[in-house]
Amino acid sequence: MNFGNTPDYYNGCASPGLNVPYAQPGYQYAHSGVAMSGIVNRLTIYYSSNPYREYMGAQLIDTLQVGQKYFISLFINFSGYGYPFKEIAANKTGLRLSTIPYDSSYLPALNNFAHLYTDSIVSDSINWFKISGSFMADSAYKYLVIGNFFSDTLTDTVSFGGAPFASEGAYYYIDDVCVTTDSIYNETWTGVQVNSLGKSEVSIYPNPTSDILTIKSNEIIEKVDILNTMGQPIQMFETENKIFLFSTLDLSSGIYYISIKTRTRVTKSLLKIIH
Repeated sequence: MNFGNTPDYYNGCASPGLNVPYAQPGYQYAHSGVAMSGIVNRLTIYYSSNPYREYMGAQLIDTLQVGQKYFISLFINFSGYGYPFKEIAANKTGLRLSTIPYDSSYLPALNNFAHLYTDSIVSDSINWFKISGSFMADSAYKYLVIGNFFSDTLTDTVSFGGAPFASEGAYYYIDDVCVTTDSIYNETWTGVQVNSLGKSEVSIYPNPTSDILTIKSNEIIEKVDILNTMGQPIQMFETENKIFLFSTLDLSSGIYYISIKTRTRVTKSLLKIIH
């Protein structure tokens, strides 16, 4: 749900730009399933003193009980996208519980508080980063809100280049949010899988490789993507087999990422090519 400004929703059934993995801010598979959301963590416009944030939220299934300890987590991924802004990565992406919903006319207070947030500057545009913690409910919370609730002066950033006086923005994908009273469930929480029957096992060999790469799975492989270190797709293959072979001779020596999509999960790993 939109809890402030213009958060985004991406789905595998949507058109390019709002698609998974072909989202406009950057190529990325959902952490689990076929959908994810995206928000601006921080946008600083050089000619304005007003900080900009985007917030997404949802109503909880049950109202939280005062005095009960809850465990919370979510997964975030840096989009690696800045255009038309100067690209930055930032910390302080987090989650706050609320007794009321919000919208663009009534934004969450930028009061430097969240029930869960990360002090780490997440700049990995390949892998998902889990933020996890706990809190004692002091109100009958009905909603959760995700975003950056901290001022610009308390939000640390890393710049990836751009015009020195350009506006700068940090954009993050959000997926698999969990609120529970079970600490073990929260600790092992990895998201809702597309298919809970069976477990996908994928082998990639040889790695490093100089010629033919073999990918073997115990279930049908649907898609294989070769990405550069910026997370941009270089080669993309579709298949309906449990074994997939392709030549790496057209790729220069170096480090790449390989993303393998089966019917129940997405596996990502480093790939080293030596010629």
